[in-house]
Amino acid sequence: MARALTAFVALAALLAGAQACSSAMDLIKQAEGYRSCEYMDTTGHRTICYGFNLDAWGASSKVAAVGGDFQKVYNGGCLSQSQCDSLLAGAVSSAASAARGIFGSQCSCIEAVLTDMTYNLGSAGISSFTTFISLIKQGKWSAAASDARGTLWCSQVGSRCSRDASIIAGGCSGVEAEEHFGDSHDDLWPPEEDAAAPGEDDLVAPVVSLDFDRESAKCIAEAKKLCGHCGFNKGCWESCAQEHESALKAAGCTTAGEPAEIAEIDEGGEPASC
Repeated sequence: MARALTAFVALAALLAGAQACSSAMDLIKQAEGYRSCEYMDTTGHRTICYGFNLDAWGASSKVAAVGGDFQKVYNGGCLSQSQCDSLLAGAVSSAASAARGIFGSQCSCIEAVLTDMTYNLGSAGISSFTTFISLIKQGKWSAAASDARGTLWCSQVGSRCSRDASIIAGGCSGVEAEEHFGDSHDDLWPPEEDAAAPGEDDLVAPVVSLDFDRESAKCIAEAKKLCGHCGFNKGCWESCAQEHESALKAAGCTTAGEPAEIAEIDEGGEPASC
């Protein structure tokens, strides 16, 4: 390599592994949580598994399709993990199809978020976000993220919105790990001597103006918890870090003078987009 990867990509690889960005399935599981038995959600709907609405049209046939007894489930019954996973897979597929119909084709990182939002809001709900939809179609990621943060939905779902907006703010700038690194990332930590690092003992984190001390496991753990959903999406890391700067600093991350940049992978190479 003519130039080593910067510490931004090195730490992103360490934190996120080989996945460029979280899938819609993972985003939904993270936000919804898992309950195997029927419960009442905050809106008064009977719910099960990963936020599956038992009051929704067609719920009875969908539960039956995975081998569940709808009446028993509806009245306090339970489903197995595999049955819940099957319910979610079908719901995610439907949400993804609806999202594509509303927003058109998007890169994988953005599509995953739009699928999560559609799953949570429903087709009618997300379709009412007319300004947001227009901004997404124009590729105005920062403006779209800001618009999402200003919605009533955002105030209701809290961290789910913050996470989704951070990913949207990053747009389609994710770097696919397999394409550039192969299966192993051992050579990325620490970066090679010719990497554009700010100091001998510091690595520039994949965030705006924050360093991660090489020995600070607490700092890295906090970054992974707060922003690990960003994968290799630099813009997402930047937005997420700005939002959680106080928490990151409290975990041992220190302020640096300059933000990190992605260096060339090979001579004349360019980082890939989604």
